[in-house]
Amino acid sequence: MQRAETRRSPSAPATASIAVAALLGLAPPAFANCGSATGECCIPHTEVGCSDSACCTTVCNLDPFCCDVGWDEYCAGEAVTHCGCVPPDRTIVGFGASVTLPSGLVVDKHDLAVRDPITNAWSTWFDGEDVGFSAATIVAAAPLPDGSVLLATAASGTLAGLVGGPAGGAYEAYDILRFTPSSFGPTTSGTWSFYFDGSDVGLSANTNRTIQSISSLSDGSLVISVKGSTSVPGVTTVGPFDLLKFTPTSLGSVTAGTWTKYFEGGDVGLTQNPEKLDNGWVRNDGSIVFSTQGTSA
Repeated sequence: MQRAETRRSPSAPATASIAVAALLGLAPPAFANCGSATGECCIPHTEVGCSDSACCTTVCNLDPFCCDVGWDEYCAGEAVTHCGCVPPDRTIVGFGASVTLPSGLVVDKHDLAVRDPITNAWSTWFDGEDVGFSAATIVAAAPLPDGSVLLATAASGTLAGLVGGPAGGAYEAYDILRFTPSSFGPTTSGTWSFYFDGSDVGLSANTNRTIQSISSLSDGSLVISVKGSTSVPGVTTVGPFDLLKFTPTSLGSVTAGTWTKYFEGGDVGLTQNPEKLDNGWVRNDGSIVFSTQGTSA
């Protein structure tokens, strides 16, 4: 599908009705296909609209083509930029330190970057400094279907604007925070909420239990890895080569649920110190992508 060469910039409303609504302080126009379409917002498809109603409305207010003609690659790109959705073939990466990528992009310890596998271009996906997170070191991140993202940090800290936590703005390295965006990218904005209290479910009082990676499964359960050898309620032995699954009955400041072993690294040859996981991500198709703390023959 090709657009006219004279298409407008996607950053500004294209129709008079949207501009007039904004000027008068009225609600922007609704789009009937937002939420009823089956296509994912961050993937081009031939339908008009996409499956996430909020993201679809945001994109179509900026770019009505997406709800009038079809959800092409421009619409998918706008969904990535404005909703934070991540295509299945892209991976969000944090480096735990300030690094300069080959493209020249600087990614700090509180930032996340994303690489386009087609162009190999890196871009900033989450800028922590914009949202009061500059003191944190991100060790794990997991996008959720609604466009928000779960984050875990290397150490305890405080965060202005964090709501729903057991101790105001305080959080620990055993906890998971949730960031709900109004925008992602080099200019990041949004709100913070407390998502998972590790101390409620046996993740505390031992640095080996600090969170190293997070994945969110379609049933709402979490898959995490921890720093070292330890135990959690219901799982007597878990190590830095393994993944745990947490099935919640409640989340937030009062977290409850059950633990099970999700992946046993020793069963597939992950036994040496360099093979300790520093991240493990469960993809939509059920496969698992790992990175390790070192190299091994």
